[in-house]
Amino acid sequence: MSNKRMRPTVLEASTYDFISSLPDESLQHILCFMTTREAIQTCVLSTRWRHIWKSVQCLEIKASEFTSKMGFVNFMDNLVLRRGCVPLDSLRMYTLYQHGSVSLNHHTANMWVGYALRRNVRELHICEHYSEYFDLDHSSFILSHLKILRLRNVTITLQDLVMIDCCVYATRFSSTSLKNLTFISHSPDNGDSVHDDYKDLVIDTPSLVSLHLECLPFLAPCLVNVSSVAKAYIRLDDMSFPCFDTKYNILSGLSNVTKLKLLNEEYDDEDEDEDDSFRSRQNEVLKRDLRRCQSFNNLKKLSVDDWYVDVDLSALIYLLRCSPIIEKLTLHLGMIEGLAWEQWMSYPQEETPDLSFSCERLKKVKIICVQDDKRVPAIVNAILANANSLPEIVIKPCAAPPRGGRVPGWSSPERRRGRRKRPPERTPPDDAFQLMQNEVLKRDLWRCRTFNSLKKLSVSDWCVDGELHTLIHLLRCSPILEKLTLHLGVIGGLAWEQWMSYPQSEMPDMSFICEHLKKVKITCANDDKRVPAIVNAILVNANSLPEIVIKPYTRLD
Repeated sequence: MSNKRMRPTVLEASTYDFISSLPDESLQHILCFMTTREAIQTCVLSTRWRHIWKSVQCLEIKASEFTSKMGFVNFMDNLVLRRGCVPLDSLRMYTLYQHGSVSLNHHTANMWVGYALRRNVRELHICEHYSEYFDLDHSSFILSHLKILRLRNVTITLQDLVMIDCCVYATRFSSTSLKNLTFISHSPDNGDSVHDDYKDLVIDTPSLVSLHLECLPFLAPCLVNVSSVAKAYIRLDDMSFPCFDTKYNILSGLSNVTKLKLLNEEYDDEDEDEDDSFRSRQNEVLKRDLRRCQSFNNLKKLSVDDWYVDVDLSALIYLLRCSPIIEKLTLHLGMIEGLAWEQWMSYPQEETPDLSFSCERLKKVKIICVQDDKRVPAIVNAILANANSLPEIVIKPCAAPPRGGRVPGWSSPERRRGRRKRPPERTPPDDAFQLMQNEVLKRDLWRCRTFNSLKKLSVSDWCVDGELHTLIHLLRCSPILEKLTLHLGVIGGLAWEQWMSYPQSEMPDMSFICEHLKKVKITCANDDKRVPAIVNAILVNANSLPEIVIKPYTRLD
């Protein structure tokens, strides 16, 4: 008799289990459409189903399927114990929003979450009902496989929270333990999915030390109770504020910040007209918020763009007045467009507002701007006029309007590391000999007519020992000069007193042509009073703004 299996009879065919004959992968896929409790109950169907549920990688736990808290807890403990080391793709835990429903929260609940994270779970959803909070331990989050985290009515004690390219629908971050918060959305798609209408992003974190907000469209930052923030980086989106009539807290909430960067987002030239209206509205919001500030008593490093200098300098001066111990100032000046630009170009000098402020500790100033930015001379003159000790000043003009990023060719810290802070010590020459030498050189210079081929010039202060008309004559004789380096020593005795008391009303004609001038470097004593007049003369006569570097050193008596 043949051993081949005969075709099943009609009775056998009617009772044959076709589903059980499917491969394990298909059965696991079927079980994914059930809750985990229902999937486990299939083990009673036959021996074929006994262990299939253990390989299901999507767990969905509904606490409403249990009549008691202990029944739910025992189920979860056995699930974790019996499932073993099988990888996990997602874990969803839900409960009903009604009185008497079983809560997810238990002292062993963090063990269940920790188990899922150790199984490389990609999605974690925890939804607790409104009458109770799920207490989640932040120490469980030790792996980087987690891609999607959805929490509702969950409390978690965190110190560091970083969200990059995340779909976050929350509009309030409230925590008494959070110390570092980073919220960034680089992708335009992700940015649009955060919100499709304007919302206030309220940050209420009394222990926060570091804050980083970037690329958040339709979210207007509102900082509440963040006085402990010491370091803040905020890059505003052009669509951050719905209107300027609403009161927003940004600068006014950072009273104790020590390092602050407040910049605008980059934009495409194709949307220039639309961006003008958004940017103008944003500038008004920021300037009005600034006026509510009284003082940044701890602010030492400040990096901002041109939201406060679109028409005049009053907002910038007010910001500097509120920062009495500022040491480093970085200005990213973009290209102001339309009416604001015309207003600035025609701004009457006799109506310039009071530009006085105190900057006793200011050591470094860096200005990144376009080559034809007419605001730079006024900014530099204001800084030089108010600085007790001459700060190091770097002006970096470029062809395209910068937006807070690094400019190509910017020298790295490694390249700057070896620069000397002061010239080598040497025995100062006798004043009489130095004055006689200066007179010889100046008299010889006046016999020159022009240096038609001179492109690089490096001189000491023999041409500016008592006045500037010799230096101006030297520049007039150098029509194609590209690089100028001035090594200004300490002029002593009578020459120094003459310069200090030189009447500004009798300053000589300072006009000259410097169409090709690209770089100016001035090395000088930190209390040299000649530098503001020299810089002002260069800025007034330059058709295209040159790169200017001022390197002060401590004067040796």
